Amino acid sequence: MTIESTTSAVKDGVAKRFAALFVAAATLLAGGVFSVSAAPSALADDAETNVALNAEKGNDNAPDVQVSYVTGWNSTAAINDDSLDGNASYGGWGTWGNTSASETATYTWNRAVTTSKSVGYYWTNVKTGDGGVPLPKDVSIEYLNADSGQYETVPNLKVDKTFPADDELDATNPVYGPYTYTFDQVTTKSMKLVVNKKANDNKGITVTEWQVFGTSAALPVDPGDPGAFLDVQQVAVRTTPGVDPTSKLPAEVWATPQDGPSIKVPVTWETVPADAYATAGTTAEVKGTTAAGTYDNIKVAAGQATATIGVYDQLNTEVTDAEYVSTITAPGVKPVLQDTVALTYADGSVESGHKVTWDSIPAAEYAEAEQVGFVEGSIEGVGNIKAEGTFFVVAPSDPKAQPIVAIDFDSAAPGSGWYTTAPKFTITAQRGVSTVPIKTIEYKIGKGEWTSGKGPISVTAQGSVTISARATDENDNSREVSQTIKVDTNVPVVTAKQESKNGNDVVVSLTADDGAAGSGVTRVLYSTGPSSNPKSNENTMWGTYTDEDKVKVQLSADHDTYVHFYAQDAAGNESDYANINLGKGEAVTPTPTPSVDSVAVSGDGVKDGKLALVAGDTAQLSAEVKVTGDAAKTVAWKSSDAKVATVDKDGKVTAVAEGTATITATSTVDENKSASVEVTVTKPEAPVPPATDEERKPLADKIAAVESEKLNQNDYTADSWKAYADALAAAKQVVKDPAATAPQVTAALNKLTAAHDGLAKKDSGEKPEPQKPGQQKPGQNQKPDQQQKNATTTAPTGSAVAAVAAAVVVLGAAGAGLVIWRKRRA
Repeated sequence: MTIESTTSAVKDGVAKRFAALFVAAATLLAGGVFSVSAAPSALADDAETNVALNAEKGNDNAPDVQVSYVTGWNSTAAINDDSLDGNASYGGWGTWGNTSASETATYTWNRAVTTSKSVGYYWTNVKTGDGGVPLPKDVSIEYLNADSGQYETVPNLKVDKTFPADDELDATNPVYGPYTYTFDQVTTKSMKLVVNKKANDNKGITVTEWQVFGTSAALPVDPGDPGAFLDVQQVAVRTTPGVDPTSKLPAEVWATPQDGPSIKVPVTWETVPADAYATAGTTAEVKGTTAAGTYDNIKVAAGQATATIGVYDQLNTEVTDAEYVSTITAPGVKPVLQDTVALTYADGSVESGHKVTWDSIPAAEYAEAEQVGFVEGSIEGVGNIKAEGTFFVVAPSDPKAQPIVAIDFDSAAPGSGWYTTAPKFTITAQRGVSTVPIKTIEYKIGKGEWTSGKGPISVTAQGSVTISARATDENDNSREVSQTIKVDTNVPVVTAKQESKNGNDVVVSLTADDGAAGSGVTRVLYSTGPSSNPKSNENTMWGTYTDEDKVKVQLSADHDTYVHFYAQDAAGNESDYANINLGKGEAVTPTPTPSVDSVAVSGDGVKDGKLALVAGDTAQLSAEVKVTGDAAKTVAWKSSDAKVATVDKDGKVTAVAEGTATITATSTVDENKSASVEVTVTKPEAPVPPATDEERKPLADKIAAVESEKLNQNDYTADSWKAYADALAAAKQVVKDPAATAPQVTAALNKLTAAHDGLAKKDSGEKPEPQKPGQQKPGQNQKPDQQQKNATTTAPTGSAVAAVAAAVVVLGAAGAGLVIWRKRRA
């Protein structure tokens, strides 16, 4: 040790002795409370710490940890190991594979904790892995209410932030936290973290750390042997290298018995080894034994003392501080404080044994119990520093006080509150404020008989079991205490029954029982498949059984089918795997799975998958769907561009505007089966206006001319006459049609002229002579006698003349019509 640490160690020892004396005195006061603020603070630091840490992290009240489920590659212990790295050897509590809506982790402490804050850290692989472990939906915290015996949500629970959405996650850091939960202060021996999942599926959650900040209840103070000391003066001596300090060790030390006052008792020191004072800058401890006996009429037992030896190159003489002294006394008994104190020097060295003379203490300051007084003293040879001390006035032991009795179990109950292995208990009895020895310690289980013994005793009873303990002292003062625990060391029993069989469809029911004293079945799980091994991957994933759904299985003709099952109870017991073999099913001809094989589109105008339409036109398409089985043959129609062409639900296409669009028919059963037609839409041609009266006149004149000839059908061949009659009828229709265009009028005139000129007589095959250009037609600008004369004149004959004349007439008429039509277009 360094000189500085030696000084600190001695001063800490003095302070700790003061604290121990304070606690012991308070314990002896039978409910009295001191309020002191004079001495240097040596009381325990009650600042909030993480009371959930495991024992390896130095927590003397480390909780037992129980979880609802843990994946094989994760660890329950990781939840309170003070590590936040969820990737370090899968350093978190994880539940992947468990199909439940929520998961729980439960802390159970031996001593109660007081808390109003908790912190959680969570891990996810949504951005860094396969997404099998998302963040929770939300989290709740419960505590075990000692009054109701039930877990309840902590009052006024709040969290500082919500979990981020998946698209807000950080791809580089899978751990999210801290999430700080605050709530109204609770004192409890058990707390439960309830983590709600986003979905009731086999995706899990991972908690890397769950912290609970607060304070643990203090360890119970054992008054100890009434003959032992509350406090023994600790000794410190100084020496230089090679100088044996044994002569500086005092022959007596001051000690404070249970009821005070302080007395001097002889002490025998162990031999100081030479290496304890060989080197400067070192320290060593020497043990001493105080002698049993009666001193100042006070009987005490043997005790222990300690001396600290400090080795220095030279001994400093500048005093900087003095030991603070404390003692206890009874009402009306003058306090006795040790007559020497330890001094601290400028170099940090400490040495005890310096004489002090205490100031007189007025009798009124120690007249009654529960008084606290302060006193100063003069240190021999030291003028600048005063000695200081405190005395406590405590009432004498009460000979009628009952013993203190406690029942301690070898382990805390798991998070479920049920012991699943037979617990053992031990009974401890203390005198409390009495000095009367304990005579007997007894126990009984349930309604059994009182039995002498303090344990360990194993509890084999099941269900809710009450353990009672009783201690009696030699004055026959006794105290009885009891504690009720819940024990369920038996696993549930599950039975299976085949309820029905319809062909290869089988229904199986499962029944589970946990016994009258059991904790109760919480769920039954089952798996089905071809393997007799319940852990085989050939079988289905384990699911939770319900009486409503039962287990429905379809047998196979190829192999046996097993239903595996086991049960869990509220205590956490699980039954062994069991199964029922349903055997093989009957061979059946498989029914083809309904499916769509192909889709084809056809319709008027469709050729090679293409369809041409003019804007405003419509076309009806139809879809031919070939299927297997009874799959539906319906399709959904869709246009790739409704601005070009639309299609209704029945396949009717309407051309909208110039462009190209694809019309697709897709199976409503299989979206991968479809067929398409490419539709090309063009603009419509500009409309041709109706022919004018001037444009119609040549045709009207021609009709009048041929009809004026009064031709006789019987004079001409059937074919030539039919062509003539048809052309004449069509010409009349065109003349009467108000919408007929100039081209239509010209075409009708040409057809009539050609048909008229093509008339062939039956006997000679001659045709009427066509009218020559410039020749007057019969009846035009002629007198009646001239018309009659022309009627009896025979027209020139000959095929050449007829052909030339016909060609001239046709070409002339066509040319005239074309000119008129172009002018109208212009």
